[in-house]
Amino acid sequence: MLHVVCAMAYGDCLITLSQLEAIDPGADWQLIGTGVTRRVSQLLRRPLPVVELLPDKAAFYTIKERGPLAAIRDYRHVRRELRSRCRPGDHLAFERRDLRNSGLLPPGTAGFYPPLSPSVYDDRRALVQSLFGHSREWAPARPPEQPVRRVLVNPCARYRRRHLSALLMENLLRLASDRNWELTLVDPCGAYGDWAPRVHAYLPRPDLADAAARLREADLYLGPDSFFVHLAYYYRVPHLGFYYPDHLYFLTPGMREHGGWLAFDAVEDYARLDAGVRRFLSAGSRT
Repeated sequence: MLHVVCAMAYGDCLITLSQLEAIDPGADWQLIGTGVTRRVSQLLRRPLPVVELLPDKAAFYTIKERGPLAAIRDYRHVRRELRSRCRPGDHLAFERRDLRNSGLLPPGTAGFYPPLSPSVYDDRRALVQSLFGHSREWAPARPPEQPVRRVLVNPCARYRRRHLSALLMENLLRLASDRNWELTLVDPCGAYGDWAPRVHAYLPRPDLADAAARLREADLYLGPDSFFVHLAYYYRVPHLGFYYPDHLYFLTPGMREHGGWLAFDAVEDYARLDAGVRRFLSAGSRT
């Protein structure tokens, strides 16, 4: 029996699950995860059944948020559950190779991990290819080919360091005004209510299904390096992301080639933000 363990953050789960979506679950493999895995699976075109070990992300992946005691408790629970489900000769495949995962392997089981290349998408595809003998090609993301009217912005990210600053929010509002965009502000962290009167629509703390529905309606998505960038890619919504240069491992396929990302320090200058958006939009008009 092969057990594929997807129990990390939303973006990690989505990338792996969108590969597994093309593989028919059967008697020879099962998907093991958390409540995050299940919620992400429900956003797929073909949801996958999930054996749920924890209601949320494991605390040993979010130790800074939830503390060492919760991390130890979750770690012991996950290890106990995996050992109760696995038999000698079974195989476990993990989303990422690290010390936390290697300690979860039950006795007599083999571990499979993605390789480490410059792209998380290439790594996950290689993992699925090695497990099942086939995988799904990643179609390159594209800039908008039609005029942009409805734009969705999510200023939040898993790490506070990546949240959009007040200056960048002001720049985005000015950009939307200059281009006559209808701006929808999705605010999962509930920290951007001060901008609500200045946007076309404001969604404070929406559930995942509502936020995903708004994303599918958008002509363009703007936001920091976060789950929503990967969800926009999955739904084939044109997206422009804000990244730190040391985190380009998480660019979506094609994002580098058509200028689909801008550095945080650059876009806090309005002229540079406007120039970057112009280049990105013009790349779409040439395709």
